[in-house]
Amino acid sequence: MSGRLNKIARSEFFWLLCIVSLGAALRTYFWFHGFALEGKPGLVRHGDGYLDIAATFRPGSHIGFFDHWRASYQFIYPLYLAPLYAFELNDSIYIFWLHHAFAAATTCLIYLVSRRLFGSTAALISASMDAGQPQFAYWFNWALADMAFHFHLALFFLCAAVWWNNRTKMALLGLIAAAFLMSFTRPEGFLVSAVFCAGVFGSLLSRRLGFLWIVTALGTLAAVLVAAVGILLAQNEPFRERVLSNTAVGWGLYYGSQRTPTQAAAVDELLLEMRRYGSEKAAVDPRHRNPWYWNSLAGIERIRQNPISYFGFTAERVVNAYVPSFFGGARSGGGRYAGAYTAFERILALFVLI
Repeated sequence: MSGRLNKIARSEFFWLLCIVSLGAALRTYFWFHGFALEGKPGLVRHGDGYLDIAATFRPGSHIGFFDHWRASYQFIYPLYLAPLYAFELNDSIYIFWLHHAFAAATTCLIYLVSRRLFGSTAALISASMDAGQPQFAYWFNWALADMAFHFHLALFFLCAAVWWNNRTKMALLGLIAAAFLMSFTRPEGFLVSAVFCAGVFGSLLSRRLGFLWIVTALGTLAAVLVAAVGILLAQNEPFRERVLSNTAVGWGLYYGSQRTPTQAAAVDELLLEMRRYGSEKAAVDPRHRNPWYWNSLAGIERIRQNPISYFGFTAERVVNAYVPSFFGGARSGGGRYAGAYTAFERILALFVLI
């Protein structure tokens, strides 16, 4: 019996190794032959300020780590980049292998979570869907926190699954640590943590108060919070400027208020256009508001002029999740593979859920 179990374990390890290798090969392909800003492959260094924050670890630097505005709530990824400057390493080589380590670890963590919850077959399918995801691979060569966030998100899910089945103090401490790292890698982590906490408390309270009452209470709370934010945005100008100056808000409004391009090269051009527009507006602004503020205003103005089109673009993106137009315009074999694989994994995910 033990021999049969060892054989199964070796077989699973072999397939997991193949899946991780497939993901590494795909991401390496996109690093050297994919698209980046201005069509140049390799490392994209603009990185939304992460490299600037990490550069404070350079010997002799007189700039403080938290002097950059982003470091106050997204400091985990710059800490991963710190050795790059502390030891004066080659940035392309260091980030190439750092992102590979994140990607491989993420695939393995997804396998472990899925195996714990759904069994070996589902775990291998889940791992392959992560490793072969071409849209993740597209951003692999950008000095952004995405790869680190995916890793910490998968780690959080694993810690959550462990804690849910074994509610010990050590499991809880591990979950809290994972939530902390995830949340300060990208702010979406705070939302994930909040949703998880709401789910846990809702599950506990529903046993006493009933499921419908819990859903009604949470829905009312969410509506109140949304209304409060809306009032603040309308009445408080400093708060409104701070929100509209956020990178994610500016990016989402400017990029999201337009139809998503169907070719990776067109995506690059739209990103360049977004940066040019914001920078040009910020350069002549007497109040020195950053480029993302102006990108936000441009996006809001587009939505205000034609709100129906905005909802149409949003609906298209939902469809594109299953019939991916992002790579639909590609003529190369790699582009056709990317579209076919993305469509396959989305349909497979729906089939598994059903």
